[in-house]
Amino acid sequence: MAGSSTPPRTLPRLPELAARVLVASIAVLVLLHAFRRPIVEPMIPVFRAAVRLLATEFIINSAEIVREGPKETLRFRANLSMPLKFAGQTLYPFGWRGVVPQGGYQVRVDLGGVLQYCALLLILVLAWPASHVKEFAIRLALSLPLTAILLLIDVPSTVAAELWGVLHREYDPGGFNGWMVWSRFLMGGGGLVIACLMGTLAIAAAASPHAAAVRRTPDTSSSATQRSM
Repeated sequence: MAGSSTPPRTLPRLPELAARVLVASIAVLVLLHAFRRPIVEPMIPVFRAAVRLLATEFIINSAEIVREGPKETLRFRANLSMPLKFAGQTLYPFGWRGVVPQGGYQVRVDLGGVLQYCALLLILVLAWPASHVKEFAIRLALSLPLTAILLLIDVPSTVAAELWGVLHREYDPGGFNGWMVWSRFLMGGGGLVIACLMGTLAIAAAASPHAAAVRRTPDTSSSATQRSM
């Protein structure tokens, strides 16, 4: 039927796309700056559990958002979970059986930096034109789990890399750890690439034929009313 066909899509013109990206960037950055604590705080228990899975040699004693000067940071306090054979010697947890002095390891992550990849994903999703309001709504709905996945890709691996980095800097400066390599990849642009890919995935999925069929589903209540008239 002619009414069910989907009009062909055309790429937006560059000036239009640039304007949309600018508006979306301002909106996303303002909102994330205002609500970064309410967004990140509920994720802290998940971050702790994820770090524990990625780096079983460490235990996270605490994780909290703290203000340090003009900025807020997500601070993790950790210790070795057990004696560790490392770089030809045995490292003991702080406070081990009263022999090792009390203390621990600290990792700080800037709260604004925690959401930088999520910001890029949301900017892409908001800036790219949609053919229908329902397509835009589907796109936003898909973005929510994708932003959570981005946070889980970034924060726990960064904390694990920093914890291993402390040991390497002190006991094995020439060595490296897999999480350190992954963290450098993310910070070197890999995280931005992943965010772009996820944003593109949300846009493409919302515009897929299956999603289009969902958008074209008629309102049964209105159809019944028309038939009864």
